[in-house]
Amino acid sequence: VSVAMIALTLSVNISSIPASAYSATRTIDNDSIASGYGNTNGGNAYSYLKANSLYNGDARMVSSSKSSCYYYWKYPSMGANATSCRCTIKVYLNHANFTDPSAAYYVQLSNTQSNRVGYLNQEKAPAGWISVAKTLSPLPEGSYYTSKYAFVSPSGTKGKNTGADAIQVLLSS
Repeated sequence: VSVAMIALTLSVNISSIPASAYSATRTIDNDSIASGYGNTNGGNAYSYLKANSLYNGDARMVSSSKSSCYYYWKYPSMGANATSCRCTIKVYLNHANFTDPSAAYYVQLSNTQSNRVGYLNQEKAPAGWISVAKTLSPLPEGSYYTSKYAFVSPSGTKGKNTGADAIQVLLSS
């Protein structure tokens, strides 16, 4: 009986041990010069904007009608073996001219594709950090994900502007 009790206790304790989890965060400004970080202004479409309300006093902006112009934030690689990934993108929005009603935010999760995490209404967003999140399962390339960049895509709306300031990318599994 005591051997059976020890075996039962062992199986309960072993099965309740949580699997190893991975979590990493990258924060990057729109014009980062930190080692391993960078930005790409697709087609040089995003103009430079300076104001005290912006993260580190500056940002980038493009007409929202230019839906094929992307702004990329590049960062040191994050990745893990996993069956799913929770992607959270936090964006710093604090300028009256950021008015895109449906700016799309993407994160790279594999060597071959990026995944849309969600949309943000930049015009209605409260000033400061705002987030959008999505869990992806299954992952684009099976049981592993890797990420080196995120980007914003304008909605295509005429008469509005898409802002690109600081961004924070959190990946967890």
